[in-house]
Amino acid sequence: MKTLEQILSELQENTKISAWSHPLQKIFPEADRGQYLYTAQLLEKFDDAIKLHDSERIWQLCLISDADGIDKRFTGIFCNLLKENWHQSHEDVVMMLESIKDPKSVDCIYEMSLKIPSYDDGRALARKCIWALGAIDTLYAKEKLKNLALSDDEIIKETAIMQLKY
Repeated sequence: MKTLEQILSELQENTKISAWSHPLQKIFPEADRGQYLYTAQLLEKFDDAIKLHDSERIWQLCLISDADGIDKRFTGIFCNLLKENWHQSHEDVVMMLESIKDPKSVDCIYEMSLKIPSYDDGRALARKCIWALGAIDTLYAKEKLKNLALSDDEIIKETAIMQLKY
């Protein structure tokens, strides 16, 4: 089994992204995927990267966490990351919160859905937030979806209405 440091080092050296392969394809062994081998270390590394505002490291840690396995232990860190503007991994973080489905993340996801980046004409981030709220599927998450369904923004409104139908 590789150490987390070895994986990070190899990922740093091999940051070339191809449309045909995942950056971790030859770095993170298939047999180790979803095994939660590095959770404690990853949580520490996220804390360090947040303190240093290291957006590249955040992206790398998101990739590795997704491969290693994520659960409710990541909710607090991911919600904190959604509040920060110095990185570009908001969509990745929202998608991971969607897979975790922790009701404790509803507020941070909802708040993120209201922050529309100037470059996001298609509302990709807001749509991902809406899908995450739908995946959490609690009464409180549905209340937030109902609020979004009243939005003046047509894309957000339509996406929230569709999510409420499921």
